[in-house]
Amino acid sequence: MSTHLNSTKFVYEVQSLVNGTVPSSDNSTIDTGLVAWNKMKIILDESTTGNAVFSNAIVSTYSLVYTISSAYIGGVLSPNGDINFIPYSANRGQKINSAGTVSTYSLIYSTVAAAYTGGVLAPNGDVNFIPTSAAVGQKLNSSGVVSTYSLVYTTAGAYQGGVLSSSGETHFVPYNANRGQKISVAGVVSTYSLVYTASGAYVGGVLAPNGDINFIPFNATMGQKISSSGVVSTYSLVYAAAASSYTPTAVLLTSATSYTVPAGATSMKAWAVGGGSAGTGTPAGAGGCSYKTWSVTGGSTVTYAVGSGGTNAVRNGANSTVTYGGVTITGNAANFATGGSFSGGDGGTSGGNAADASNQAGAVGGNAASLVSTCNRRPMTDISGLKAALTLAGQNTTESCAATAAFGSASYYTKYAGSSAGLGGGGYYYGQYGGVGGAGGVVLYFT
Repeated sequence: MSTHLNSTKFVYEVQSLVNGTVPSSDNSTIDTGLVAWNKMKIILDESTTGNAVFSNAIVSTYSLVYTISSAYIGGVLSPNGDINFIPYSANRGQKINSAGTVSTYSLIYSTVAAAYTGGVLAPNGDVNFIPTSAAVGQKLNSSGVVSTYSLVYTTAGAYQGGVLSSSGETHFVPYNANRGQKISVAGVVSTYSLVYTASGAYVGGVLAPNGDINFIPFNATMGQKISSSGVVSTYSLVYAAAASSYTPTAVLLTSATSYTVPAGATSMKAWAVGGGSAGTGTPAGAGGCSYKTWSVTGGSTVTYAVGSGGTNAVRNGANSTVTYGGVTITGNAANFATGGSFSGGDGGTSGGNAADASNQAGAVGGNAASLVSTCNRRPMTDISGLKAALTLAGQNTTESCAATAAFGSASYYTKYAGSSAGLGGGGYYYGQYGGVGGAGGVVLYFT
């Protein structure tokens, strides 16, 4: 009579070989040949009961500590077994530990709705929240400490979901963003150019076996990926959303404080031009101009402020601003004879300075190289397509010696009639005569 010794893991081994196991994560144990799936299906079939899909041993509910509408989107399993929810509109973090206990923890940044969407577990154990409309990055380390870090690029609805590359970098998937963004293993944030951008372009991504990160198309009309060597490329899709047929429009805003994005528009470029100074005592400088491009959603709201021009009583004007998705650009007013500066956008130009020797006021865009003949008026210099947007909005951008100046031009002296400065332009000065500064303006261009 022979003796057979069973392994201490006999039951588990038989169960695995005969019935298969339920994967604890997306660990590729379910093969493409469906052998593992058919084994696992035995477990699922045995767990079913009358009038129910699964027994309570598989599906159950549990209480949450904190709830709110649109609280979390996505989650990440940390190395210690905690399941971390990613805060979308929640003002606190929430997790489930390996024992099933639900708890919350404080966040450093939770000031906007749609803050983060999805997360990525970094090689060092950090859970990186993927910034959607958040102004800063935020992460939870393996010890449970929350911290924030600066982002290179932010905009409303910037990214949704992320992917860990084969080299350990965390890549954000571009939703409304016009550039890619990633975090290196060392924690350095950087951006890179995309071949294709659109509003709501991609949601989530997948790391392919060859190291490519494929962005998953949402509204995109073509596929896009980044290789393990950092090369971005696109490819054709068999099926894609219809391309937008929105006709570009532009508007010049000189009053009120808000504007509704037109239905169908997916992109907005804005220019904020500060007010020009008045020519009281010396000729005056022009307002600065800042510009920025946002991905937008039809029906959403743009807020803005239009800066006043300087007067003889209050020589300096006021700043103009445009705000969308929590990001503000500013065209600063001129400071006496010195042109205003700019801040917060993709770029801009300081306003032109006055020239005391010739009593010439400054113009928007830093002063043109040549003056308008006869009247010595300084015309506006184009700023990243501003003239084309103004023309589309029905505005005059060609300067002349007319009493009413074109957009952004300086006023000039005429002893009897005087002349006005264009929006943001500086006022003239000649002897006892001083012209008021041009009021600021906001220009929006939608595509």
